[in-house]
Amino acid sequence: MKYRKSACLVAACGIFMVLASCSDGGGSISVSKPDFVVAAQAFELDGETTVDNFKLHWNDYEGASYYRLYRSTSSGGSWTEVIEKSTRQKIPGTMYDVYDAGTTTYYYKVQAYSSKNKLLAETSPVKCVPFTDTTSGDVFDNTVQSLVNKPSDEIFTQGKYWRYIYNRVNNAVWYVEQWSLTGYPDDSEWTTSDNGYDGIVISGNPEHFEDGTENPRYCEYLATSYNDGKGCKLESTSYQVRPDGVVVNWSHYENGADYSLGQVLCIYGTPGSGILTAAEAPYHPKSNESRDLVSFVDTDGSAYIIGSTTSAQTAYKLDETWTKLDKNTSAITIYKGSREAPCFRVVDGWYYLFSSEQAGWYPTQGAYMSSNKLSGLAEDSLHSIGNRTTFGAQSGQIDKIGSNYYMLANRWSQGWRYHDPAIPTDSYLGTSGIAFAQRMLPILFKDGYAFYDYYPEIKYDYEQGLVIPVQKGKLLSIGCSTIRSTEANASYPASNAVDGISYAPDASKPSWGAYNGYALSSNAAYSFVVQLDNPAYIKEVDVTFRNYNGSESASQYTIDGSIGGTSWTTLKDKSSNYIIGFNENIIDEDVAGAAKYRYIRINVTAINDVNHNTSGAWWTAGIHEVSVYGSEE
Repeated sequence: MKYRKSACLVAACGIFMVLASCSDGGGSISVSKPDFVVAAQAFELDGETTVDNFKLHWNDYEGASYYRLYRSTSSGGSWTEVIEKSTRQKIPGTMYDVYDAGTTTYYYKVQAYSSKNKLLAETSPVKCVPFTDTTSGDVFDNTVQSLVNKPSDEIFTQGKYWRYIYNRVNNAVWYVEQWSLTGYPDDSEWTTSDNGYDGIVISGNPEHFEDGTENPRYCEYLATSYNDGKGCKLESTSYQVRPDGVVVNWSHYENGADYSLGQVLCIYGTPGSGILTAAEAPYHPKSNESRDLVSFVDTDGSAYIIGSTTSAQTAYKLDETWTKLDKNTSAITIYKGSREAPCFRVVDGWYYLFSSEQAGWYPTQGAYMSSNKLSGLAEDSLHSIGNRTTFGAQSGQIDKIGSNYYMLANRWSQGWRYHDPAIPTDSYLGTSGIAFAQRMLPILFKDGYAFYDYYPEIKYDYEQGLVIPVQKGKLLSIGCSTIRSTEANASYPASNAVDGISYAPDASKPSWGAYNGYALSSNAAYSFVVQLDNPAYIKEVDVTFRNYNGSESASQYTIDGSIGGTSWTTLKDKSSNYIIGFNENIIDEDVAGAAKYRYIRINVTAINDVNHNTSGAWWTAGIHEVSVYGSEE
């Protein structure tokens, strides 16, 4: 059974979904979006306790051929170029790591240059303040199935946190459970009634429906008496809490057999009351189909839902109760095109709408639109973010701990032809048979721009409001030589795979028209070699392989190391790999610490189109990015 991606999932799988919101309100501001910005993510190196490293991100400046990075101890002081080696001062991409600040606060700025070495633009400085890791022990491990151990934007009223969960009676009969949590972190056990039907329910009694009809449209009834006996399911759930304490949930409503309906359903109720009332029968908003959706409330109290289809993302204003559409307001088309999994945030007065490509369950390119007013979103273009395959996932909900935002990207392994072996299928939140996980990606917002990246571990502390990414080692491969790599297409040189850009530059184009990586034109077996500046102990090698939507392919390969470039030692054997796109590869400790290597080779022996279960998919050969992490000491 296929369960569509929820717009705002805390947890989602084939058995139940937790209603969670990935939206918040905000107000418009008069400041226009700057042309060029830089933002900084503090992170920790594995095994250390001082957070004195910073991953700098900036937007791709139009016309820029390369960038230069400068540092100062004050925003108005003298500036020193960070990279001293003359052959490497030109940064090819839009990110760079700086390390070991100690206790010194630094300011960083970036300059953009044309291919003729003309200065095009300069960012305002970003302030980077080191601090000591005081987290209490909670860790989100992105390499396995993990959960964030916190209430996560839950409803708090009557001295309790509240959560609503859709559960399943049989294959396609859904109902709603109401759970509560009395305190956090002292009490971390969510509880519900002994009988799941107590306190829940989109009730089958006619008086519980505003229209007073005799047809009780609740899921158990629908299983046999509605949708030609196909049952129903509620997905892509999003909630808001009215000032009077009423919880309003909007969902994508479908029958239990397929996705032919594309309707919306609103249910609402007071926490603890035990009844959720359906405002109306499921319907098409403004006569439009709607699938993945999100709801949000602006600072003026106006509420909206944004629905996605195969042709558009559309916003609908709600009435003053937030339970029905405003009859006097027309639908607003925000984006014309195929997108899904919308997630909405307003940060520092900027409206951000995140979404994902549509490619079934496989990992896809995430993107966002932004504006300083809601109506301006339609005027913005899609901006790629993160990684060509969202670091092995699909764009998901955005939440925060303290002032630190993060995305929980959805890894829908249960829908892949070959499940991720790191994700168990025997249990997920007490549910059997589901291969689902999320990846926690710390996200930066800056003046209408957004950035996120992948780390194998994220430390966090809910009480202190801390989120600390942990990186396995220093990023050693940016801008390094690739002269020993197999090249077959001069338009896509091997150097593209070490430029720090692992996303499709134009999010509006299909995958075959938005590629900026290293490509082979006619061979499914090839080698990519990066020559590091100095020999190093290798701790992790992440590879983002080229990805074609519709022909998602997995490369079989080995990661090899060499000190001189002639004799090779295998560091990681992925000759049986069936994971498409982003492949994270943590090197076993006994291998990582055994010897230093200067040459790192990705030796691809075969490429299989896993979507069609065919071999020899040479047309998908190529690499977006190779990231080598380690230590020279």
